[in-house]
Amino acid sequence: MEADIIIKFETVCDRVPDAENVINVLSAYVDMLKIAGSVVEPAGITSVGLAGVEDGSDIFKFILRKCETYGEYISAGSERYPTVSKAAIALAGTIVASTVTIGVSSVIEPDPRIADDQMEIFRENNRLLSDSVELQRKQMEFYGILQNEPAYESFEVIRPHDGAVIYKMPRSEFAERSGLWVTDEIPPTKQETRKILKTWSVVLIKPVLIQDSRRWGFARDGIEFSAKMSDKRFLEAIHKNSLPIGLSEGIRMKIEVKYKEVYEDGAWIAERGSHEVIKVLDPLPPPSPAPLFDGPSAH
Repeated sequence: MEADIIIKFETVCDRVPDAENVINVLSAYVDMLKIAGSVVEPAGITSVGLAGVEDGSDIFKFILRKCETYGEYISAGSERYPTVSKAAIALAGTIVASTVTIGVSSVIEPDPRIADDQMEIFRENNRLLSDSVELQRKQMEFYGILQNEPAYESFEVIRPHDGAVIYKMPRSEFAERSGLWVTDEIPPTKQETRKILKTWSVVLIKPVLIQDSRRWGFARDGIEFSAKMSDKRFLEAIHKNSLPIGLSEGIRMKIEVKYKEVYEDGAWIAERGSHEVIKVLDPLPPPSPAPLFDGPSAH
């Protein structure tokens, strides 16, 4: 049976992954596909079948089918997903949907002629997938398993119709995708903390709509955190009700965050409670009105 998606785990020469880790990583991957299917087609059930295994069990071929009911699921009364839905589900298992730049045609189909309305459906599916906290958490679990298995060197997604690699993630990125940043730097001897300044795209979880500096709730890549809101201009705009949009749970924001990391057990870990929003980049409050005069009037 022809596969809908093919994945490959490259291994380090002469190293064999632990069987339990192989089972766990495949289970997490199948769960990602099923979660993505429920986001793209919430009324149905996603069936993921194993169509083939090659080269010492490091290449796995999967088929995706859509079932309307659980009865269809167990009786195999299923149908294929449309191309754009299948492509979105396939990518959701590996690529954070908000960063998808690969076209539908390069993922699944050899024919590059995808109608504009179908491309719009593909983009909307990716938007929905990027907002799924459940999917992002499962992604982190998947990459955490890859990170914990030293035999895994990279992870690839392969196009079924011609065997071309459409996406490859090296081991160096597993830890970051799993939510843990591991460094190869020489462990510090005296200073065991460091300050970090980052620009993040986040989802607002819990705003505190008063002018005082309080801790707000956010989510980044499916992980919730709190940060002290210290952008005085932004807080003043809340007080004056002059922001261009209303602040409510689920809106997207871009913020500059500073926080402290502590070196523990060979890795830099963000210190809980140290996050602070020093500047909100989006949504921006309106600019301050220019003064009527540049300086004091001359008499």
